[in-house]
Amino acid sequence: MERINLNNLFEKIEIKDPTAEVVRQILELILSGVLKIGDELPTTKELQQRLKIGNTQIVKAIDFLLSLGIIKAFPNGTTIIINTSKRTQSYLPHKKNYSFIKFDPEDLKESNYSIGFSQYTLDHPARRFMIDKFIEYAEKNFIKAFVKDANWSSVKENEHINELIKMRVDGLIIGTHDCTKLKSTLMKAFEVKIPVIVFASGGFVPDLPFNIWASTDAWQQGRTAGYYLCSSLAGRGKIGQIIGDYGSQIAEGRKYGLLSALDDFPGVKLVANIATGWKRTQTIEAVKKMVNNHKYMNALIAHCDEQAIGAAIAVKELGRNLDKNKIHIFSISDCQKECFELIESGEINLTQNYEQNGAVALNLMLQLLKGKNPPKLINLGTSFVIKNNLHKHIPNY
Repeated sequence: MERINLNNLFEKIEIKDPTAEVVRQILELILSGVLKIGDELPTTKELQQRLKIGNTQIVKAIDFLLSLGIIKAFPNGTTIIINTSKRTQSYLPHKKNYSFIKFDPEDLKESNYSIGFSQYTLDHPARRFMIDKFIEYAEKNFIKAFVKDANWSSVKENEHINELIKMRVDGLIIGTHDCTKLKSTLMKAFEVKIPVIVFASGGFVPDLPFNIWASTDAWQQGRTAGYYLCSSLAGRGKIGQIIGDYGSQIAEGRKYGLLSALDDFPGVKLVANIATGWKRTQTIEAVKKMVNNHKYMNALIAHCDEQAIGAAIAVKELGRNLDKNKIHIFSISDCQKECFELIESGEINLTQNYEQNGAVALNLMLQLLKGKNPPKLINLGTSFVIKNNLHKHIPNY
């Protein structure tokens, strides 16, 4: 009998970054309500003794939380919680801060650049759109483009990035769902001086090796969509959240942004959460179960358009798309053409743009290679799409 190869079923064990782990533990205590405004954190020495790590990692974690405005330090060494409503705001600039620079294709032809783009998955229309635009722009500018699809596997993602590094590409672009699993691999790119751009991959991660982090602020997206939802319900109602994928940095940012908005609307209750892997088909059946379990639900908020479209299908099949018993549907992101059509018909209330044009990623890499000094942290911006302004926007794909 042929022996089954089980190797691909296992993922590498990653040693967690101590600084990020300290931040995570403190935030979890805040988000769970254990730590409240005015509560005092243990001293750096006490944390060091309890967590069994170096003082440097503790100080870095505290500095990061200070930069988010979640804690405040006093000269006597006391540190207290001053803000729990911010949840986990992104470290990106508050507003869009990038420029698309034109380059002479003939000059680029002479440079003979090769650029690698590693994607966590292409099993999603938004990610396929990103790569299509990357390849199109590369062809116009005589750039050798190499694309790797990890098909939802962080193991393959690391392997693919290693392959691109061994090829000695001139630049490396990463489109991922969890940068923390790539840290040691990206360090290898830095060791051989290959510039790295993390693109459309959620909130900033401390201590990750990169040259540019360019993304729409997932936290701001979740908060903005949450505010619109709560306002649409006049501050009262029961809602369900359709999460992209538990553990994904993008999903975490959108989730905590939404929770931040709900902090300001105590009359709106989050009564259910489901994770459907960013996919439409998985969302349809999951939403039917959620709605059947929560008959008095007023709204659903999805992390992306594919999930919102799936929710709209489910709600229609359940007969909950009518005015008297209607469940309102909101999408946090994507600007998909089909979602625009459902906004026009009143079946979805909102979507927002999430800059996923791979030509932007490649243009930023060219700016790096040509010494144009683009910002290290870039907010790609977002736009708010509802029925009243639908005619002013063009869908991404």
